[in-house]
Amino acid sequence: MKTFGYSFLLLGTLGFVLIRDVDAAAIETITVQSVTYHDGITIKKDDGSGNYPTPHYSAANSSPTAYPCTSFPKATLVLSFTPPDSSGYFSINGTASDNVTFPTRTQQFKDPNSATYTVQDYYSSDLPANVHKITSVVWKYNLNGTQQPNTEAGTSTNPIYVTLRNPTTTELFHTVLEHACSPGGATTDAQVISNSWSKFSSRTTKNHAGENLHYYKPNIAFAANQNFTVGDLLKNKNGRCGAWADFFMAVLRANGVTCTLTDVSVKGNPYSNDLGFAIQNINESNTGTSGDPLYKWWTKSTNAGAVNYFELVGFGLSGDLAYNVVGISGQNASTPAEKFFGNHKVVLAGTAAEPYYDPSYGVTYADAPDMEWKSVTKFFGYLSNPGSPPNSTFILTRRTSGNMDGLKFQ
Repeated sequence: MKTFGYSFLLLGTLGFVLIRDVDAAAIETITVQSVTYHDGITIKKDDGSGNYPTPHYSAANSSPTAYPCTSFPKATLVLSFTPPDSSGYFSINGTASDNVTFPTRTQQFKDPNSATYTVQDYYSSDLPANVHKITSVVWKYNLNGTQQPNTEAGTSTNPIYVTLRNPTTTELFHTVLEHACSPGGATTDAQVISNSWSKFSSRTTKNHAGENLHYYKPNIAFAANQNFTVGDLLKNKNGRCGAWADFFMAVLRANGVTCTLTDVSVKGNPYSNDLGFAIQNINESNTGTSGDPLYKWWTKSTNAGAVNYFELVGFGLSGDLAYNVVGISGQNASTPAEKFFGNHKVVLAGTAAEPYYDPSYGVTYADAPDMEWKSVTKFFGYLSNPGSPPNSTFILTRRTSGNMDGLKFQ
């Protein structure tokens, strides 16, 4: 409905002339068009294509953002009005899924040249002092401008991750924040470590979209498994031990938790010919006929074209060889494609001296002997390439000793 008003025009010495104006229509509805958050933590896309764009929420976009729990989300809200030439006072507020609020504001809209209005520098109330994930904010309005908003203007559904403190990593990918902040509730470093580890210990770790992330995905040749960093792992959904350790450390550091990368390798004393170790299980077909008194068992890759002795794609029992069977499962891989390693990566989390976290296999170790006891089945010490089948590599292996003295952490 149009409303009418009057104004006075001064015409020289002739006095005042009364003129009738046609004002804009009253506001009928308000809709959230977009929401952009400021001064937060910038989040990278898993596919390696860069940072998420703004606005963080619109009809065509949903981009995650993040804040430490000691800060306040700051929003710019773009509202659209019907009819487009309307004017008047209105009040607006927002309530997040964690009950954080954007307190009620009263605004006046009157711009005949625009159908939108921008609410700037809109700060929320205090965030809860714990790690969590905000999944939505419900925005409401009232057209009176003096009453509590009670009509929905829309719901912004982009994730807002709340960390324990400022991150100490730049590897802030979407899936890193997803694992860092859900499950939520942590208020201490120990709780952060426990909650984060729960996403890895199941050995079914997924990305933020619910897709499996693999440790040496079965039936993938070694040359295609050269994913060393968390960025490589998230982009390709497959990675080796260094990538998984990098991933777990990024998750911890997103909450500002201290952690240290630890290298696992053979000690070389008393077994000076050890070159590496095999993860369970590698079984033997007999008592060993290599001719070596210690490294009794032959092992080989039967994958044509293989150029690295770690590769076990297509590997199986043949004659007097040791052979690959299901043992310790890796992330989304009941039998990872690789079992033989020159080294491995685990993580020491927080300030405790142990345990060591092995995100590749979802297990923890008290120390190097504990890892040997839980995970290692053999050590290898010699390599050869007799050429049958072509490009295969034969490895001579020994059993682990009862003293569990073959590995070292450093």
